[in-house]
Amino acid sequence: MLEGRWLNNNQRMFLVNVYAPCDLARKRVLWDDLKQLRASNPPGAWCFLGDFNSIRSQEERISSSNRIADPSGISDFNQWISEMELQEIKCVGSSFTCIRPNGSVKSRLDRFLVSDQWMSNWPDSCQHVLPRDFSDHCPTILQTKMLDWGPKPFRVADWWIHQKGYQRVVREAWSSAQQGGWGGVVLKNKLKYLKEVIRQWSKDYGFINDKGIHKIQKKLNEVEDLASNRSLSEDEIKAKRDLQQELWEASNAYESLLRQKSRAKWLKEGDRNSAYFHKVINFRRHYNGLQGILIHGVWIQNPMKLRMKL
Repeated sequence: MLEGRWLNNNQRMFLVNVYAPCDLARKRVLWDDLKQLRASNPPGAWCFLGDFNSIRSQEERISSSNRIADPSGISDFNQWISEMELQEIKCVGSSFTCIRPNGSVKSRLDRFLVSDQWMSNWPDSCQHVLPRDFSDHCPTILQTKMLDWGPKPFRVADWWIHQKGYQRVVREAWSSAQQGGWGGVVLKNKLKYLKEVIRQWSKDYGFINDKGIHKIQKKLNEVEDLASNRSLSEDEIKAKRDLQQELWEASNAYESLLRQKSRAKWLKEGDRNSAYFHKVINFRRHYNGLQGILIHGVWIQNPMKLRMKL
């Protein structure tokens, strides 16, 4: 295990290199040892990497003899990953990392498993399986690099519709963007202008994030501290009611935003489980991210080179 700190944000990091045994009994001993290792260390961003000598499903192994992998080993490995609260990051390249010299068996044994803290810091992490040479295992590397593939699509947040003034802003922006010309171009320009107006209107609601909500809570606590020492004036009572209403609206809007990003519609509306929503958001963002595009057998990761080819 390698332990250190990421200097940019003073984040504690743990990198654990794993080489698991082949038999199931000793694997179970290793899984328990790794649980104790993590439990005995302080919280941080964890990454377990290496040859786990285990597969997560029958699809991760192909054998010429059509031999089925031991379901107990698959179940134990997946259960250990779940109990450790780890997730496997997206993989690019070959589906198998271990190939016998005669090609009779192909398996996915090598992988990177990371914690939620890791994904929060580096949501664009991706593992790349490279071609093998002398070894029967393919080299696998972990890359974390932000790629700019162009502008992101504009989406309407659900909480906007319930805010006072939103419909008025939309109507005024749509009516004021009057111009002549071909209908398709006019519609495109009106939508573009409306998008910028809504974005600016959304920025004015600066409390739709953790920091903004905490600021409202701090102001409300200050007023309540005054009320514990003396009677509040009518203006202070009104200010307290306004802060309570503002806090309620901001909290509901923030939860609505997280629900929409996570798309976890099956959760009961109103349940506050922000940590869960953040995990789902990071997981979806990670798997939806583009790490590169394969064009005529050439793997391109540089957006500028892609634009030149197109």
